[in-house]
Formats: sequence, C-alpha cells, structure tokens
Amino acid sequence: NWDTWRKDVEGGKHSEAPPDKGYITSTVDELVKAVLPDGTTTYRFILSTAAVDAHRDTIAVEGWDLVRYLANPTVLWAHSYYTPPIGRAIEVGRTASALYAVDIFATQGISPFADMIRGLVDDGLLKTVSVGFKPITWSYNEERRGVDFLTQELLEHSIVPVPSNPEAMLLQAKNKGYDIDVNKLVALDD
Repeated sequence: NWDTWRKDVEGGKHSEAPPDKGYITSTVDELVKAVLPDGTTTYRFILSTAAVDAHRDTIAVEGWDLVRYLANPTVLWAHSYYTPPIGRAIEVGRTASALYAVDIFATQGISPFADMIRGLVDDGLLKTVSVGFKPITWSYNEERRGVDFLTQELLEHSIVPVPSNPEAMLLQAKNKGYDIDVNKLVALDD
C-alpha cells in the first residue's frame, strides 16, 4: 500500500513503483469561474505546483505525463475511486509553475451529489483540489525527509475539503466580484 511504499522510500528502497491509487499532494491556489457559450459554467483550478506539501514532498511541474488522464479526464470527490465522477476536465495544461485544469460538473440534475459539491464550490465552502497520480521517477530528499517526484502520471484530480498543500487555497471566483488574471496560465510548448 501507499504508506508502506513511503516508508520504503524513506528507508532507501527505491526499486519498485508505488500502488496506482496513491495520492499525495493537493495544490489549488486559484479558481476562476466562467461560462461557455452554451451556458455551462467552467471552473479553472491549479492542480499542482512544485511547492512542498504536508508530507514534505514536491512534484515537478515539468514531469507530468497526461496521456492516460486525457483519455478519461475524470474529476472525483476526495479520491473516491468507487463512486461516480462529479465532473470532467475539458482542458488540462501546464505553465512554467503549475499544472492546471478547466473543469465542468455533471449536468445539473443527473447527480444530486455532484450538484451538492458544485453548490459548495460556488458558495466558497470548497476551495481546493488534490491530484491522484502514479510516480514514475523520484528521489528521496534527506534534508527535507520527503520525496521529490520527478516524473509522474496523472490519474485523476479530486475536489477535497482539506488539501495536503497549505498553499492550496481559492483566491476567489469572478462571479464574487474579483477579477483574476487568467492570462498568467499560458501553456508550455511540448
């Protein structure tokens, strides 16, 4: 399991990849709400940065492998792999400092649970997300006593009430009267 893998890495064992369902970091520091031409509300999240998280780990922004995720761009509630998704990403990209996504929730009325989570996000009660990923390459940082993930495969991202990354906070949504510069999220050339 994930906890055993972490202990092995801390003990110097780096030979095996961890379980697929590991989730470590949560980094959202911005949500921008917009409306598509068809009236669908979209939400822009910062999914991950290179900041040190609560586990003393970092994730390299340039190391994200998105191929598998883009085939099934699911948004979950709190990393629950056993319940239906609450939404999907319609755009995923990278900047020099962050992995981001533009998400939509399930169509209103299809899932009462997704409707509730959307309402909590709209009301500002839920402001953060977390990434679920499979590490590919990593190194143990002795000084910080944490793992530096160098390359990793994105499996999903979840809306969560308590993120691992202390910087994972919503600034505000445009509909609340704040204007956030979304132009700073310029995708890198691959």
